[in-house]
Amino acid sequence: MEKGSTMKKDTFYRILVLSLIIGASACTPQNKPIFEKSASERTAEAMDALQEKLLSSPNGWIGEYYPGTTQYGGYVLSFVFTKEGEAFISSEVLEDMQKPERSQYIVGSDAGVSLNFVTYNKALHFFADPDYRVGGGVSKGFEGDYEFLLMEDTHPDTIFLKGKTKGQILKLFKPKTAASDYLKKSMDTYGIAFNQDFIRENVKDSYAGTLGGKETVLFFGKYNTLYYLDEKGNKIDVPFVPTPEGIRLHTPLNGIEYLVFNVKDKTLTAQGTSLSMREDPNYKYYTEFLGDYTVDANGAVYDVKFEKAGNTRYKITSPQWNYHIYASFDAPNRRFTINVQEIETKPGTKLVMWDTNEGYLAWGEEIGVYSEKIDTGDGSVAYKLVDNKVWGSSKADSFYMRDMNGKKEDKSLKPSIIVRPIFKKKQLS
Repeated sequence: MEKGSTMKKDTFYRILVLSLIIGASACTPQNKPIFEKSASERTAEAMDALQEKLLSSPNGWIGEYYPGTTQYGGYVLSFVFTKEGEAFISSEVLEDMQKPERSQYIVGSDAGVSLNFVTYNKALHFFADPDYRVGGGVSKGFEGDYEFLLMEDTHPDTIFLKGKTKGQILKLFKPKTAASDYLKKSMDTYGIAFNQDFIRENVKDSYAGTLGGKETVLFFGKYNTLYYLDEKGNKIDVPFVPTPEGIRLHTPLNGIEYLVFNVKDKTLTAQGTSLSMREDPNYKYYTEFLGDYTVDANGAVYDVKFEKAGNTRYKITSPQWNYHIYASFDAPNRRFTINVQEIETKPGTKLVMWDTNEGYLAWGEEIGVYSEKIDTGDGSVAYKLVDNKVWGSSKADSFYMRDMNGKKEDKSLKPSIIVRPIFKKKQLS
């Protein structure tokens, strides 16, 4: 009796387990796709949406582009897209910003939805061209991109794009006025707030005052940047992008992002902020380079004089030279600089930089040398010239008078080459 009861229980449990398995199988839903559309369908729709969005702004688009990393500031570009696949682009690098250059663009789908500018347009491609002697110099340039991937698209009036190669962000937004007007007003304001002639002639080195309630000195940097010195004396870059009203900082500083330029008193203002141009305290050292020198070069010794030429320049003359050249006072670094320049008395001929080790010449205006004091052993003051690191891997150490039309040495100028000069200041007798 006990044995039969056990068998009945086993049979009952087996039937129960089998029923549960069958029931569970019947209730399990069939696998459904996560997306109702395939990846290719979704990509095609995203491409169509981007194309439609590019054409949706009657005023065009404004681009704010920070090429490289934060060692460069931001640049303003204007874009107008057409349904025929043309983009009319302008930026400050064009000689005439009111004449945008035409480029072909393609909305593609490589590694995501992309916007590619496939024909050369200086207004944009300038920032990606390694041949320009700007930014990091030859072989680098500004290290920008001209092919971009679409990032998350969540705002109807803004498009964020990421460079395929370098990864920098190009932000496009719809302006309230024509993109060309926005660009012009931005550069007009920038041209007053950061007028290089005014800064140079008045020996200004910074905007100084109160920023977000804190005393701050923002020194003038290169390529749309300012910088300040932290408590340890380290240089901290402050990149910015021009706007019609002033500038917008890449990252807020002391809680401040937007600064408005006041044309009347030449100040940058915001809440708790008033910054005005400051005279460089090192300007007092400008006069120390004036006077008479000997220059050892070419196996000869020349008598030369540094004369005042404006507030920050020197005119360099010699009775043994049939021309003169100019140097500039670099107040922040308390030194003089000599850059590529046209010979004033011989138009068409330039003093160009010469790397005598490699035999190369360069005539980009930013390429040059600066003075560095050397030990003479006799207590006199002397300077050698050091490459300013704009010329890529080459190093300027000498001057070469080049006929830019004939593309040859201009031997009518004496001396036509100045090899590794040493400037030694004459001591007053």
